[in-house]
Amino acid sequence: MDGASEKLPHKDYYKVLEVDYDASDDIIKLSYRRLALRWHPDKHKGDNDVTAKFQDINEAYTVLSDPAKRLEYDLSGCYELNGYSLRVRLSSVIVPPHSWACFVLNFAVFSILGVPYKI
Repeated sequence: MDGASEKLPHKDYYKVLEVDYDASDDIIKLSYRRLALRWHPDKHKGDNDVTAKFQDINEAYTVLSDPAKRLEYDLSGCYELNGYSLRVRLSSVIVPPHSWACFVLNFAVFSILGVPYKI
């Protein structure tokens, strides 16, 4: 088994920070601060597991606190909603265009996601 060819599983940053997928920036910040205080390595000297957990918390906050990074993460489908990634979930959604603007908007969003648009 070649370890270099295996993909590491994606981390669900929402679960790392113990917040809902639709959490506001303020809730994400509060949860980050609470978890950072609880898992700070200075409180648990010499425990490598705590240091790794703290690094995961910082990584999750770095992504979810930046709107551009959070949008990219959300669109990447690294997490699941009810067992489906965001990309799979959106591919099953069919929104009938009621106007030209609606069609263009839907087509643009689906194109960015790489999801075939059903007319």
